[in-house]
Amino acid sequence: LRLRVLRAALTGPMLAAAFVVVAQVTFNDGTMLSFAAPLLAIAVGTVAMVVASHLAETAARRRIARDNDILEGRVRERTAELRGAQLEILQRLGRAAEWRDEDTGHHVVRIGALSQRLARAVGFSDWEAEMLGNAAVTHDLGKLAIPDRILHKSGPLDQHEYDMIRAHAAIGASMLAGSSSQVMQLAEAIARTHHERWDGTGYPDGLRGEQIPLAGRICAVCDVFDALVSSRPYKEAWSVDAALAKIRAETGRHFDPGLVTAFAGVAREAYAELYPATAGGVEAPAEPAAVR
Repeated sequence: LRLRVLRAALTGPMLAAAFVVVAQVTFNDGTMLSFAAPLLAIAVGTVAMVVASHLAETAARRRIARDNDILEGRVRERTAELRGAQLEILQRLGRAAEWRDEDTGHHVVRIGALSQRLARAVGFSDWEAEMLGNAAVTHDLGKLAIPDRILHKSGPLDQHEYDMIRAHAAIGASMLAGSSSQVMQLAEAIARTHHERWDGTGYPDGLRGEQIPLAGRICAVCDVFDALVSSRPYKEAWSVDAALAKIRAETGRHFDPGLVTAFAGVAREAYAELYPATAGGVEAPAEPAAVR
């Protein structure tokens, strides 16, 4: 199109130059030609050609822009579909793991919701908090590899059984490893680090303080809270007050102190919304069972 416009712009001057040459030759022979009408015609023709070419180029650009908008819209739709599929896979994987450990599988949904709330409370954007909440649902994916006799054991675990339970963090991370997806990478980090402790006594890597990814620290608080206020084969549900007291007592040892403060500000509202069937819970026993 640009070449066409350039040709149109050059055609008029070239014709005018040719007419001048012809007029000069005939003048030398004693004949005078009228310049006005031909030059006017050339000028009008040149302007018309330039205008027509410009209009054609403008129309073509609009068609290209419209086609690009349509293509971008289709790309956005496809991207949204792929993201939705990723999130659905995460949800299903998380529930598959939890259905082996609980009757309902609602634990993973609550952990996602609690993690999202806590993330917003500590300054995450809505999008970042939503992504973290989606990633947190697979925190216990590694439990798929743990035998039912251990997952459903009502009594205390022996050391071998406890070691097997502890292995679920590294196993879950390995199941999620290798993805280029941001949410999958976050899920891998959470699966591996949600049992690390602020004082470095956690597992599987014994990370300390801010060595632990923030997403893993957030999930750790939410996971323990949910475990405390929910009934498990080895314990009764605690009251929200007892659970918060236990979490505060673990500040600086198990949990990031800043996250404990932020969680205390959202815990009661979240508890009311996410645990409507819980009848208050019991007060914490003097020697609480370990949260698995």
